[in-house]
Amino acid sequence: MTEEEIQEMPAGREMDVLVACRVMKTYLDEPVMVDMARKGKLDRYQGDQDDVYIIGPDLYSTDIAAAWKVVERMSKTNGPHGKEYACHIGGGAKGWTCQFCPGCVCHAHDAKAKTAPLVVCRAALLA
Repeated sequence: MTEEEIQEMPAGREMDVLVACRVMKTYLDEPVMVDMARKGKLDRYQGDQDDVYIIGPDLYSTDIAAAWKVVERMSKTNGPHGKEYACHIGGGAKGWTCQFCPGCVCHAHDAKAKTAPLVVCRAALLA
């Protein structure tokens, strides 16, 4: 996935799945989970006689409490130089920027979004 695709991806279940797979490491089969998200099959009741739920990941891209889990995970993850990531986030009514930098050296691109949860997700995927 390119930087441009990440910067343009909207908040939603597909973004949540990518964060769950690539950052949080909670799902092992990313292609299957992304396909289910695109088809709207996550978090929906299914079944005939037996009750079956397909439980999707947390709402990382729309819920600030879930997005904060991403920040916490990234702060405990070593970057390419063996140093933990530091989160730099700022913004407000006009929009948000965020980047995760390994140690105090920052060469990452700023993620941009209208909401804090979405910008955290984009920055984590760009790191």
